[in-house]
Amino acid sequence: MVVLRRPACSCGVSVLLELAELFCGDVRAEVVLFGVGYGQQAFYSDQALVQLMQDHTVQISRRSLMRIQAEFGERNGGFSSVLYLSSAPIDDASAQANFATNWGHIQDGAHGMTTLANVAAGPAPFTHTVVTWTDSLDQLMAASAKNMADPEVQKIMADWNVNLLGRTLARRLF
Repeated sequence: MVVLRRPACSCGVSVLLELAELFCGDVRAEVVLFGVGYGQQAFYSDQALVQLMQDHTVQISRRSLMRIQAEFGERNGGFSSVLYLSSAPIDDASAQANFATNWGHIQDGAHGMTTLANVAAGPAPFTHTVVTWTDSLDQLMAASAKNMADPEVQKIMADWNVNLLGRTLARRLF
């Protein structure tokens, strides 16, 4: 996933953009994910980005509002994994502590990991999304297998009624 940090647009808001192409694990393979941080208004006020979308006949098929519940490492790497979870409601302090346990394993194969809680995601079956960034999918999958085999992680998942609903893999476009 590529992360572009642009200076403040004319509305004075800094914009964080992420762009990736799905290639595995979803019926939407070949779809491009475009994440915008810091507000939709800032995005649409940037005429260069709007023109780019129009020039390439971009169609928005889904929008979700999410908030960060836990974050570790850095958002960089040639690939990303997006894991979709459902769970019981979880407070921020518990999410930070629980995902710190996961990060203890995942950091062996990833540069960063961010857990997002749905605020408004329409009819989505998932309540959380966990995004990891890596340069080696093999190392990430090995770290993920180690994580899932950990009895402490299994207990956390059982205590919070966590269900894994799916995973997509994406490649960085630039």
